[in-house]
Amino acid sequence: MRSHRIAIPRKIHERAGQASTDGGADKATTSLSEFTLISSLFHQINRVLPEQQKLLFLRPDMKAAEALSLLKLNGYSQAPVIFNGSVLGIFSFRSFSLKCADFSLEHAQKERRAPGDFTVDECLEQFTYVRITEELQNTFDAMERDNGVLVGNPDLPQGILTPMDLLRYLYRVTKPFVMISEIETALRALMNSAVSSVELAECSNRALAQHYGVGKAPQSLLEMTFDNYRAIISHGGNWPKFSPVLGANRARVSAKLSEIGELRNDIFHFKREITLQEHELLGNHREWLLIQARIVDLSEKEGKL
Repeated sequence: MRSHRIAIPRKIHERAGQASTDGGADKATTSLSEFTLISSLFHQINRVLPEQQKLLFLRPDMKAAEALSLLKLNGYSQAPVIFNGSVLGIFSFRSFSLKCADFSLEHAQKERRAPGDFTVDECLEQFTYVRITEELQNTFDAMERDNGVLVGNPDLPQGILTPMDLLRYLYRVTKPFVMISEIETALRALMNSAVSSVELAECSNRALAQHYGVGKAPQSLLEMTFDNYRAIISHGGNWPKFSPVLGANRARVSAKLSEIGELRNDIFHFKREITLQEHELLGNHREWLLIQARIVDLSEKEGKL
């Protein structure tokens, strides 16, 4: 089950939206003012919380069974409990389980009720409050301990941040860099498997002399740029050495490497956020090199390379 993520656009919260009653739970959206330049550029809580997601509030007198059904229905694992506009605490599957662990058969017989008859306010846990502009690393200890933090304050809740929210955000932010790293290191490894150091130097002189000057072209992969790799591989005189590890179509391989190089430049120089289609394109190119690396591994095991 996914975590309860109460969203907020990347702006400072002014006042919670008007709540409405719906099936025993209150749902509200937040009203927000503009963030500062710092908040829009640095990785703070406001960057992690999803945009335009509704808050789910629970009443303190609600039966636990009903509250659990609402959590399950909405796909949440926890929700704030509100009384007179103020947050009393968090009701969650975990807090309910902890209450059940202390509720013995003797208690059930004496009180003549089952765990589902608990009221929500009997099963609360307390989360740490953080500001919408809080630095992400300041939430780590609290999220590890409580499995979440509340954003805002008891009278103005803005959202819940969970470890999965943070993990998804960091994955989304770092994924392009990780893919570029994998692509570049894989390409180097494939080039190393295709030619010796002496042959690489010859290929470099052949493809790059016009750019660097005779005898001045870089001789090792670590001295070269990504565009150097593309130029060396796609040069007509060098291609027969690299086609066994990269594929038979020189024009297509050169086009793929050009696409990677352009995106690499935008990503590492923070020129812009890449689009979903470009994420998919990088993923496809990564998969292509992964397959080629597998072919090389298998071929080397069979002694074909």
